[in-house]
Amino acid sequence: METGVVISAVQTIGLGAFFWYLIRGLKARISGLEGVISAQKATIDVMERRIQETEGVGRIYKNLLSDLPGDIEKYKTLVSQTKDTLIVELQNRNQDAEKKLERAEAEIRASMAPPDQIALHLRVLKRLLGVSKNIQNDRLDLASVCEFHSRKLEDCIPPLISSETLGVFLASIGYRLEVTEHRPDTDEMFKSRSLKNGEELLDAMATDSIYGWYVMANNYIWVSPEMHSRWKDEFSKVKTVE
Repeated sequence: METGVVISAVQTIGLGAFFWYLIRGLKARISGLEGVISAQKATIDVMERRIQETEGVGRIYKNLLSDLPGDIEKYKTLVSQTKDTLIVELQNRNQDAEKKLERAEAEIRASMAPPDQIALHLRVLKRLLGVSKNIQNDRLDLASVCEFHSRKLEDCIPPLISSETLGVFLASIGYRLEVTEHRPDTDEMFKSRSLKNGEELLDAMATDSIYGWYVMANNYIWVSPEMHSRWKDEFSKVKTVE
């Protein structure tokens, strides 16, 4: 009898242990599955965001492609208008140069100078205006200097040819030159209509370019060292014209 009770108790304990390990294993399995499900959910969330981002990029490209024909037409119109404007500006510039050349040529020919001297003056004049073999190029900065403050281009040709240096030439046509790194305050000059020395401002011009800057006011010139070097090159160029 006792033996049966013992066997029954052992069997009960064994079954209890079996079910305990079974339940513990199931819990571990369920916990592992929960981790897998959580990781899969995170992956799905990331994929959803990437899909949304891809769809957004796709919409942007779609809009770009749909707007492209209109943008191309706008670009063509802008280029055409800009080209037309540049053509008109170049035509006006060429016409202005031709008029100045014709007037200066007439003045030089009327000077009754020897033919070889007239020919030399005309060659220098054309080089200043950027005219070479009937082709319009960029006019030289010295041409603007020669025409500033009521000066006539043709009147500057003889002293340009006879002067040995740029400084001598500029002085001969009435300029006071200062080569400096410090640009004058043109805004204050134009606003007050006077120079620092109190002289009334009658005429003024300021130019900036990749070659430097220069400011002219009445009979004064302030020029950067870089632009001054360029002017000296121009001076040599027109004097050695063939």
